[in-house]
Amino acid sequence: MGQGDDCIAIKGGTQYLNVEHVTCGPGNHGISVGSLGGDGQREFVEHVNVTNCIFNGGTSAVKVKTWPGTALKVSDVTFSNIHGTTKGANGVVLDCAKIGCDNITLKDINVVSIDPKMPASTICNNVRGTGTNIISPHDLLVIGLLIFLIVSCNLGVGHGQNTFDVLKYGAKGDGHTDDTQIEGTLLAPRRDGWVQCTKRWLHFFGVKGITVTGSGEFDGQGYDWWGVALQFDKCENVQVKGTTHKNGPSCHIHVVNSKDVTISNVIVDSPSTSDDCVSIKGGTQFLKVDNVTCGLGNHGISVGSLGQGGLRELVQHINVSNCVFNGGTSGVKIKTWQKDAVKVSDITFSNIHGTSKNQNAIVLDCAKIGCDHITLKDINITSIDPKNPASSTCNYAKGTGTNIISPHTPCLS
Repeated sequence: MGQGDDCIAIKGGTQYLNVEHVTCGPGNHGISVGSLGGDGQREFVEHVNVTNCIFNGGTSAVKVKTWPGTALKVSDVTFSNIHGTTKGANGVVLDCAKIGCDNITLKDINVVSIDPKMPASTICNNVRGTGTNIISPHDLLVIGLLIFLIVSCNLGVGHGQNTFDVLKYGAKGDGHTDDTQIEGTLLAPRRDGWVQCTKRWLHFFGVKGITVTGSGEFDGQGYDWWGVALQFDKCENVQVKGTTHKNGPSCHIHVVNSKDVTISNVIVDSPSTSDDCVSIKGGTQFLKVDNVTCGLGNHGISVGSLGQGGLRELVQHINVSNCVFNGGTSGVKIKTWQKDAVKVSDITFSNIHGTSKNQNAIVLDCAKIGCDHITLKDINITSIDPKNPASSTCNYAKGTGTNIISPHTPCLS
């Protein structure tokens, strides 16, 4: 079949269909379920099995499409042993309305693009099911590999937001099975693949008791835009350990509205033009930062900025110890804006060493309301420029300083 619409179109009312050993030629849309639900029609498709099919340069290979509406049901659809080429970027299209498509199975899939400059990708909206041995498109491979809950932007050239149920991707949740071992590299799309969703890549929301561990890498490819690579939001009892985080578009790891979070033995590797090495924002309490080494180009370990735009914010009971700075723009920093609704107290920096490329190696820049119970102990941060010795900025900070070798910090008794 050379030209036209779908190679095979599976429309509403179809049940218990087996499609096998079909070869589709150039110019068609491959094997499609739908479109369904146009003009508000009540339609269903279920128990469809498409297997052992080959595609030769069509606009897509396999496709499921439903229109918005509650009168639709697509379930128990399987595509297996699907191979070939596509001339469009979207080799696999699973584009379901909010009601969703259930029990969708992809197995042994390898559909590549005939254009080496435009690798095959996928659109995947509101689909629930499983994927195994997906060689290409690569973003479908990522979906099959992530054995944990992700609420993220679409991982292809498509659009929308997807929720992946961990139980449908092999997770056991039995307290014994390791469901979150990360191996290899998870590679984010480049900027043009994110379309309108630029806030975050991987987003854990409302998860309790999760451990992300392994020797794998998260590569955000974030060299020219701002977004969060890995975010934990409203989570509890979280551990991230042993992983490597490269080229984050903005924050490599962002923890917000969460508690009992431990991040240990991680490596962050990015170009030396970033912001804070560790940024401690409003609402943070009882935080320990220990044995961190910060490299070139960052602002060191910072509390703030806080209170900007009149926000009511607090940070208290923070302990930063045994850290080394290698030529960043500053070492340690506290910054609050001129508002009475900001409270910073009980902050300790101890055993802090290294170098700074700016004169202000220590910045304690508090609004008139002040920062209370600030402790600096065993501090030695020198300038990499011998003509400009390290110094400090110290406004409205109240506390103590002991064994501060460099820089001189006169505001602490």
